[in-house]
Amino acid sequence: MVSVTIRKDDAGRYYGYELSGHAEFSKKGNDIVCAAVSMLSINTENAIEKLTDTPVRVTQEDRKEGCLKIEFPQGTDDRSGLLMESYEMGIRGVMDAYNGRKTYVSMKIDKV
Repeated sequence: MVSVTIRKDDAGRYYGYELSGHAEFSKKGNDIVCAAVSMLSINTENAIEKLTDTPVRVTQEDRKEGCLKIEFPQGTDDRSGLLMESYEMGIRGVMDAYNGRKTYVSMKIDKV
């Protein structure tokens, strides 16, 4: 299962996100659920870095479980916050489309 954790404060300002694990929807190299979550996660980080002034810190580990950690040390502004809202919506969309009898993707919101 891919576990996604989004960090934000009570005002709704985002401070980062992290994902780990593998969906195991299909064989390695053919897992469309894992690919969808990875694409959303990497594209969101790239968009925030290229299209906003929000400082971004990226940590990626290529261990067996896989791990990507994106941090916004100063929080998000309006533009990067909108991109993060889109990310959250995209992850929920993948969950709605593929989670059923088995959970392939989970998401939780951690308050900072």
